[in-house]
Amino acid sequence: MTGPLITSLQQAMQPYVFQPNDANTWNAIESAWTTILTQAWQQGQLYGSTAASAYSISCPFNADNILNGYF
Repeated sequence: MTGPLITSLQQAMQPYVFQPNDANTWNAIESAWTTILTQAWQQGQLYGSTAASAYSISCPFNADNILNGYF
């Protein structure tokens, strides 16, 4: 990844820093990152014949992960 892309992903996280650690927050983050990475892929910054082959995002949010300290 390039520096500006990482910066964009970090900036997309800022609105969620103090949000509840719940499914809504993680879904919003996943959506924001998908938008940024899709645009990067469309601009040729990520390689792959499809967006799905260029990147993947997974926020496996569930109660067990929270209770076990993963989120």
